[in-house]
Amino acid sequence: MSVATSPTQGTGTITTPPMSDPTLRLLEPVVPGANSTFRIAAPAGSSARIAVGAVPTVTPSVGVVEDALVARAKVENLGTIPATGVLGWNFAVPAQWQVGATVFVQATLTYPGGEFRRTHSVVAVVH
Repeated sequence: MSVATSPTQGTGTITTPPMSDPTLRLLEPVVPGANSTFRIAAPAGSSARIAVGAVPTVTPSVGVVEDALVARAKVENLGTIPATGVLGWNFAVPAQWQVGATVFVQATLTYPGGEFRRTHSVVAVVH
């Protein structure tokens, strides 16, 4: 990992986390009646959960750097991140959802050793 530096005034500390932040991405368009695949990248051995909800939020949690970004969510346990560091999850988009329907998705990870982390949220809009 490299860190770009630029001249600044004053003093400060740059802290590099011992493990990289987890990430979440949507691989294809969200279409009624089809599966949409989300991909979580996190340290191998982490346990993963995913939250899907209709309401975005910014809710701080004590002892966790990342805020909860999905409210009134359905949460699913996805198991353990494999040795590849990548876990896919298929979301079955209900056939009755209309174009423009929106859900918000965020993954929560418990790293080996017990550290609790969250990904950014992904906005999934039906096409």
